[in-house]
Amino acid sequence: MSPAALGFEQDGALVSTSIAILWVAAAYLLGLGLIAIVRPTQARLFLAGFAQTNTVNMVEAGLRMLVGVAFILASDRTRNAPVPTIIGSFLVVSALVLLLLPGLHRRFASTSTSRLSDVLPLFGLASLALALLLTWFIA
Repeated sequence: MSPAALGFEQDGALVSTSIAILWVAAAYLLGLGLIAIVRPTQARLFLAGFAQTNTVNMVEAGLRMLVGVAFILASDRTRNAPVPTIIGSFLVVSALVLLLLPGLHRRFASTSTSRLSDVLPLFGLASLALALLLTWFIA
């Protein structure tokens, strides 16, 4: 039997992989939100590690771009298709900015994480809300 007959045509596999990536992103947001609420000290340490080195900066930007592309590729199979396309485009563009301006990213991350300490429970709730919204888009 051919791969296409089994439902593994190239576009279908690409969209399925994109949706799987979005499920992982939703799980990440859910975990981050829970940790921010239940274990705020660990959440602060985790978030403070972002953009501290060029390697971490590149990994963060690469993952952001991967999720952005997944949003764009899977948008036709999500609810409210234009919104995931816009979100994905924003993620891809912001990833490119992070890659092109690592110094600015480091300064912004440093300032943001210090201010975030004051509102970490709110950040956790926002992360949980985004996880639920993402789940709604792809379910």
